Amino acid sequence: MCMKKAYMFLTVIVPRPNNPKHKIDVYLQPLIKELTFLWETGVEAFDISKKQNFQLRAALMWTISDFPAYSMLSG
Repeated sequence: MCMKKAYMFLTVIVPRPNNPKHKIDVYLQPLIKELTFLWETGVEAFDISKKQNFQLRAALMWTISDFPAYSMLSG
């Protein structure tokens, strides 16, 4: 289910030749803050199958990058 198009969204795309070189954190900082909140605190969500609320948490599992972007992300 999580791989269906309805459940996926693009978070960041950095076009070339205007890429930020070694300053990619400018683009990623808002995403990092939100993911940190979702992992540490979470948000209340409703499970329709169980008909009850639960604490939803999220984590970044992977990124898709070309080689220049991969080198920026991995340091």
